[in-house]
Amino acid sequence: YFTPVDKAFEIIDGDHVTTSDGTGIVHTAPAFGEEDYQVSKKHGIDFFMPVDDLGQFTIEVPEYAGKSVVTLELNEEIITDLGDKVFRVDGITHSYPHCWRCDTPLIYKGVSSWFVAVEKIKSKMLENNKEIYWLPDSVGHARFQKLIENAPDWSISRNRFWGTPIPIWHCVKCGDIEVLASIAELETKSGTKVSDIHLHKISDLSWGCNCGGTKQISGEVFDCWFESGSMPYGSIHYPFENKEKFGRDFPADFIAEGIDQTRGWFYSLLVLSTALFDKSAYQSVVVNGTILAEDGFKMSKKLKNYPDPVHIIDTYGADAMRFYLMASPAVKAEDFRFTEKGVEEVVKKVILTLWNSYGFFATYAEIDGFIPSGKLSTDHPMDFWIISELNKLIENVTESFEKYDLSRVARLLSDFIDDLSNWYIRRSRRRFWKTENDGDKNAAYETLYHVLVIYTKLLAPYMPFITEEIYQKLIVSVDKKAPISVHLADWPKAKKGYIDEKVNAQVHLARNIVEKGLKLRAQAGINVRQPLSSLQIILALNENLLPEIVVSIKEELNVATVSTHLSQETIEGLSVSPVARLDFRVAGPRLGTKIKDIQAALARGEYEKDAEGNTIVGETVLSSEEALVGLAVTSQAEHLIVESDGNVAVVLDTTISKDLLAEGHAREAVRVVQDARKRADFQVSDHIEIGIVGGSAEVIRAIQDWLDYLQKETLADLVKFEKLADFDYNESVMIAESKLTIMMKKV
Repeated sequence: YFTPVDKAFEIIDGDHVTTSDGTGIVHTAPAFGEEDYQVSKKHGIDFFMPVDDLGQFTIEVPEYAGKSVVTLELNEEIITDLGDKVFRVDGITHSYPHCWRCDTPLIYKGVSSWFVAVEKIKSKMLENNKEIYWLPDSVGHARFQKLIENAPDWSISRNRFWGTPIPIWHCVKCGDIEVLASIAELETKSGTKVSDIHLHKISDLSWGCNCGGTKQISGEVFDCWFESGSMPYGSIHYPFENKEKFGRDFPADFIAEGIDQTRGWFYSLLVLSTALFDKSAYQSVVVNGTILAEDGFKMSKKLKNYPDPVHIIDTYGADAMRFYLMASPAVKAEDFRFTEKGVEEVVKKVILTLWNSYGFFATYAEIDGFIPSGKLSTDHPMDFWIISELNKLIENVTESFEKYDLSRVARLLSDFIDDLSNWYIRRSRRRFWKTENDGDKNAAYETLYHVLVIYTKLLAPYMPFITEEIYQKLIVSVDKKAPISVHLADWPKAKKGYIDEKVNAQVHLARNIVEKGLKLRAQAGINVRQPLSSLQIILALNENLLPEIVVSIKEELNVATVSTHLSQETIEGLSVSPVARLDFRVAGPRLGTKIKDIQAALARGEYEKDAEGNTIVGETVLSSEEALVGLAVTSQAEHLIVESDGNVAVVLDTTISKDLLAEGHAREAVRVVQDARKRADFQVSDHIEIGIVGGSAEVIRAIQDWLDYLQKETLADLVKFEKLADFDYNESVMIAESKLTIMMKKV
């Protein structure tokens, strides 16, 4: 059908053909497949195109002209026409591409196309990419970099009806090409007013060529990714308008999209900005992962494998949903399974904790008529600590936002509100409860107010609604000059002079110790209200706990004494031995093949410590980050129980004497009275009288011995061990398996 033929019907080699499937021999037509085209081009095989855009043979194949190349009927007709030239006919079932919409069989067909010469600017693109900040870095400087390195020239034309026409006119006689830069230029060339540049509206516009021929539009439209890559310019009609705005805003501070846009938007933006301006269109990229259903599959309307978003927001609020997503690994290009339980956890851990902390402040501030002065003046260790943590939070959150590390911000905010509620407020309650309005009480109010105000501003980008509510109540209600919204307030600035890293570390160590102590109590079945005699703390690091930290641990774990020991001390009833291991992530790159031998030596205890805290194994010196040296503690006495994490061990004496047991009964009595006050709906400031009837002699004697403590804790002006003549509330309770009836009357 095609003559003359310079080179065709030859046997050539190609890497894409293997012997694992079929015979290892395939028919190759350069016009009908990318691999076919590339291997044929490599070997100089002639290119012929006997199929039109409808998938039908052209007149160049007259016997079959106008017939679809994908029908079984045509296949059978050709086989019949070949007659005895056919050696064998078999049917083979294999995968074949079809249109996803209408299931029409598709063919691969070579077409003429316009290209962006990416090869010419590839080295500059790689240079520009080095200057881009990527989160995570691995996507940009590994995956995206590889994409650029292997990128071919970019085919930007599509043979479709809808789309932006490629503004290229060519002469049908001499082939001269003219690229237009504006609608105004098109109007001048064609002598026609243009109000719509869709292809079917301008396809008839033409003008004469110098050769005497006619210039007509090429007829293709842009690849939509070319248009996406033109967003920084097309969105503001640059360069025809907004030159000053473009000069100010380009390149963008950051862009954010899904990881699939590595080959899409991220790439097209960089290609065009490099070609036009020799620089990237963006300075930073936040790459998002895919949010999957709880079952690990993509969310699907058909499968209905995800909760209704309206239900989530109606049930838990938009703030919880927003925080949950910002805290997820999806903001660091990782896949993430969405669960309703995860949103609920945000409500419990962050929203309710914040609201209860605000509610605690508001309740007592109203009782005492507190009006904030905005001045921080305190000598209380707890105030120093929470202000230190607050300024460290400002520093870390600001730094993380500047690096677009959104999940770290969420973690920092969540950890801080836990510190505020479950340590600062818990440890400071008595300062708010006491009746005298002294300087210490006022310092506690000023500190808590300051912390809540700053924290609300830091949390506002993640939880815009609850922070606005608290801001209005905390600030706008008392300061008419304040910005009318938290979202219009200045961003807080850290005061480095207020940050005390040692105090911060000690409090976090204390919380770790308390957590271990509570775990030991739970294991022994001894509740926290039951006092115990002693707690021993063994530290792997050579440091001492601050006196106020020891007091906090003592009170939180309700023990009479707290003693601290260093790991090298001999402690009665305990076996203490050091343990060491490598942090492979840190030490691996430096140690290389020696890492296994060094780890084995550490496990055998074959190491020494130097004065700088380094660990020495043979001739290898390991830093404190590379070698983690801790301790192993075991109990040799039945009444001593141990909890350890390698860096700190907590040893609890579970022996309960008669005096300790009596104190435990008294503390339990305080609890049941406080619970009864809540159920009676008494105000926190209400003073009461208590009547107690029943109970074992042991429990009653314990309450009598600790009567002052009971009265102080419950605001009881009088306690009678008889029935009250009249009372506002009564209920029966159990203390140490002894039944009592408690009556209460407001004074």
